[in-house]
Amino acid sequence: MSINTFRNDINGLRAYAVILVVLFHFQIFGFSAGYLGVDIFFVISGYLMTKIIIEKLFKQQLSFTDFYLARIVRIFPALLFLIVFLTILGWFIFIPEDFKNFAKDARYSLTFLSNDLYYRQAGDYFAADTHDKALLHTWSLSVEWQFYLLFPLLLFIYAKFDKKLKYIGIFLSLILIASLSFSTLMTAKDTMYGFFKLTTRTWELVAGGLVYYYFNNKQLTAPLQKLSEGLGFTFILLSLVLYDQNTPWPSFLALLPVMGTMLILIANRQNSIFTQAKFIQNIGSASYSIYLWHWPVFFLLNYFFIKLNFISLSLSLGLSLLLGWLSYKYIEGSRKSLQKLKKGHIYLLFISTLLLLYPIYKHIEENGLASREKSNTPSNLDKMQMPSVENGWCFYNIKDNHNLKVGSQGFECSIASEQKNAKSALLFGDSFAGHNSPFWDQIGKKLNLNIQAITTNWCYPSLNKEFTGNKQSTAYQQCLLNREYLSKHIDQYDVLIFAGRWSEMDP
Repeated sequence: MSINTFRNDINGLRAYAVILVVLFHFQIFGFSAGYLGVDIFFVISGYLMTKIIIEKLFKQQLSFTDFYLARIVRIFPALLFLIVFLTILGWFIFIPEDFKNFAKDARYSLTFLSNDLYYRQAGDYFAADTHDKALLHTWSLSVEWQFYLLFPLLLFIYAKFDKKLKYIGIFLSLILIASLSFSTLMTAKDTMYGFFKLTTRTWELVAGGLVYYYFNNKQLTAPLQKLSEGLGFTFILLSLVLYDQNTPWPSFLALLPVMGTMLILIANRQNSIFTQAKFIQNIGSASYSIYLWHWPVFFLLNYFFIKLNFISLSLSLGLSLLLGWLSYKYIEGSRKSLQKLKKGHIYLLFISTLLLLYPIYKHIEENGLASREKSNTPSNLDKMQMPSVENGWCFYNIKDNHNLKVGSQGFECSIASEQKNAKSALLFGDSFAGHNSPFWDQIGKKLNLNIQAITTNWCYPSLNKEFTGNKQSTAYQQCLLNREYLSKHIDQYDVLIFAGRWSEMDP
């Protein structure tokens, strides 16, 4: 197959992948597993990147400069335009705290490290509180970019030992098995690590590479093509039916849609009724830009508290398609102009852009450009802050405040009555308990209660070792100390107040 051959099936798969992701994010009924569209994208990317790299290795023409340049020209302009657009919009609509958070997300997105940022923040990707991150969806671009950086280097080194690439299929298979095993292990141990990290997603990308290596020069008979494609779409459809947002992901369960995608790629049907329709082909061509724009549109719905109904969803979906198409036509379409520039000039432009924007976003991150607001806004925002040790309360926000250390200081804070005859009370729980500290402070003063407040991120009331956050975090270590204290001193209090996000507790 010629390197320039356009494949309708791959373009069609892109369309289905982005449709699944968009409908999932917009919470359309029946698409609670639409997130697997990202897994389809990964398999496709792995196929195409392996194709490019291996063909160049066989000809001994692999140029890292050319390879990385092509990825920059393909990915960066549309992403840059989106982020700059949202920055300008944010100037007018974001309060300082939100602008600070956006600026940090923008820095990490532009440097393709946002997957690591969102893992460290360790929120639940499927939870409502992720809707306040306008660039959350860039995590998958970061995973792909990290793969683009490392994979050609890995294959280049491998080719030094196997010049004819005779055993590269075995090599890739071993990588797949190792990554899949690690993915399954980490998804069970640390869900967010499994979801966001390259090491747990590598096997999906390599799966596409294996399809290229073993089936590139093989053409199935027409009946086998139909069978392979039919099974592939069936596997993807079954995934949509069997899985939902509560499914541990990716783990071995992602084998079903990954194998489905592999089978469709193996079929290589260019005249399929499933992929050749003009509408599907158009969506596939603009899939990258549609993916970029759909989430910010949904983010703005939530930011302005617009209720999800038929009208708002229809308009938002239409706007996502329109913005995606405009980005594809006018921003992605600028690739030809960029490709006419000298290689050094493109790299210089890319690096200069990062060097210019990075300190700008770093500055915004410091104070959210609070001077934009009315004079009384900062003081009003102070009243809206999370009550924590930083502002005189007791919530031990050890996740975000790196000056806080794991230890007994996490349960040495009290609120409410300071009278000597006050009864003793204990407020114990997670950030939800900490959030309500001012309420309990008022109650305690009225009832003459001296309330010792022991509250830490994700540490819901319990005496076991279960935890809703990242068990590798300092918050988990602090939580274990909190619960140990609770088990030893629970009988010494007159009043116990347990508070937390009960929906997150294991039954």
